[in-house]
Amino acid sequence: MCAEKAKLLDIVQATSDFENWAARHVDLVRSNVALKHQLMASSSFPFMRATFYRWAQWWPLVCPELARAPQVLAVGDLHVDNFGTWRDLEGRLIWGVNDFDEAWPAAYAVDLVRLVTSAYLAIQDEHLTLTRKQAFRTVEEGYRDSMAKGGAPFVLAEQHHWLRVIALNNLRDPVVFWKKILACPKYKGQLPKDVMKLVHNSMPVRTLHYEMRSRVAGLGSLGHPRVLSLATWDGAHIVREAKQLTPSAWIWARRLHDSRILGTSILLRTGLFAASLPIAHMSRFRPFRRRATKKSWPTAWAGRPPIFTLVAPELLPPLNATWPAAKGAGCIKLPRPCST
Repeated sequence: MCAEKAKLLDIVQATSDFENWAARHVDLVRSNVALKHQLMASSSFPFMRATFYRWAQWWPLVCPELARAPQVLAVGDLHVDNFGTWRDLEGRLIWGVNDFDEAWPAAYAVDLVRLVTSAYLAIQDEHLTLTRKQAFRTVEEGYRDSMAKGGAPFVLAEQHHWLRVIALNNLRDPVVFWKKILACPKYKGQLPKDVMKLVHNSMPVRTLHYEMRSRVAGLGSLGHPRVLSLATWDGAHIVREAKQLTPSAWIWARRLHDSRILGTSILLRTGLFAASLPIAHMSRFRPFRRRATKKSWPTAWAGRPPIFTLVAPELLPPLNATWPAAKGAGCIKLPRPCST
């Protein structure tokens, strides 16, 4: 381990190298990248959320035996803030993992270790009321139970009533949401034609006039361009968001010559693609948050079901095929206000 550790760049150099790599795939917004650096320095939990690329480097060195465990298509950047709610095609409230940005083949244990680590850091920063022992026991029990049942998001209907109550209490005030959206500055760039087509086709009425705005959000993908398409329909606002994508940081950490984006593969395998539905009723929350009234924005969304990733069928890769992540490639999502 010592020899391998000595070959690693320090965190400043690694961050610079990773951002240079990411800039070959997306047009990074440098002012937002600077903001990301500030948030990284604020405390350990946001640092962890913002630096999955560093985790990917250290994982096989710190946990060599676990890193050699059987491989699956892992979520990768799994942490306690990567769970949330969304509505399915039937309008049912669903809770589950909502971030597949870093999906890549890896040892199944990486998701478990990273989730427990994030819980420990959230406890340290007083974002969770659990003890460490309660956290890892809860993760283990939940993992074993989910594996026994085949693995799936929770439908918050007849079952999981307690979680449904918490979810409904955490839905965001649409007045506050739209105030933030309307405050976003106008987008001065030009979206690629394919992305514009996706935005247009995701609208409930094709003739809607919409304006483009820029949005700053996330942590792991903070710095990636996010463009809102804002319109008014039947007397109320609707919005879509497009964001440029990068391949998984696993590729950078392992120095692979690859550019596939595999988050869509998880959605295809689990059947979690959704049509363009109303965007209320979506939120992210921790069931055991210390400050129950605290509101928070979701993290990176590419490939996540809660925000209804809409990808043109011709752009979807076969499960084992190569999907080049050229500049301008992107997906569309429905950002969430959240009202009952």
